[in-house]
Amino acid sequence: MIKRTNRKHILELLKENSEWNVLDLGGGRDPFTLAQTVADIEDYSELYENKHKEKRFVQSVADETPFEDKEFDFVIATHIAEHVPDPEKFIKELTRIGKRGFIEVPTPFFDNLTAGNSDPLPHGHLWWVTFDDVKNEIVFKPKVTILKEVIGPRDTTFLSPCFIGSMVTMLYWEDSIEFSQEEAIFEYEQGNSSPTRKIDLRNKSGFKEFVVEIKLEDALSLINDACSEAFEAQGHDAYHAIEEAEKIVSAFQETFPGWMAAVAARNNKDK
Repeated sequence: MIKRTNRKHILELLKENSEWNVLDLGGGRDPFTLAQTVADIEDYSELYENKHKEKRFVQSVADETPFEDKEFDFVIATHIAEHVPDPEKFIKELTRIGKRGFIEVPTPFFDNLTAGNSDPLPHGHLWWVTFDDVKNEIVFKPKVTILKEVIGPRDTTFLSPCFIGSMVTMLYWEDSIEFSQEEAIFEYEQGNSSPTRKIDLRNKSGFKEFVVEIKLEDALSLINDACSEAFEAQGHDAYHAIEEAEKIVSAFQETFPGWMAAVAARNNKDK
């Protein structure tokens, strides 16, 4: 069983069950205070010997730990699932060593905005991890960087009180974790006269075509608006509107020198 939750509820649950044996998997330098055991891929042995003497530290990868079956009453795994090479192996390891636990992952939108998430492993992310509220399962899709990374990791601490619900997905599991692993294909149906939009990001060319298509649509929309203003305006205003349209065309040609060829190639392929 797996379902949505929030960190406040999880902390209250742990406080109410202080006798539980708790593992913070991937706890790093600053683990959950209620965890007696901390595991991390990095070696923080010296830090824990000096600063966290009350805790047991074990250096280990997340999907192949040295712990016994059901050794822990509760396993905390915050911002780990998006890093693991093999989601199935990771999920099986969680349910092997723990009876229940907490998973927290960044939402795909916030994952895209945060600098460093596209870095190589072990610190970079491999997956967009979401939750299907209909099937009650966690869903792994390959991460694709679409947006410019503009938020620093330190900014997340400042933003969390206001936007935590938009920044992360928080899940509670018990006994088992239902999950699926899917390809990087995304579909959205608006429900009105707009056509269903399907984006295939399984390869780099697909991603580039997606970006080109979006930018082309934006360019044509801006040019159309500018030309409409020119027709409606008179004298200097009309000249100014045409100038703005020319600037827009020039900017998009400079930013995407091959966008016309790419769109033409895509259209020929679709015929």
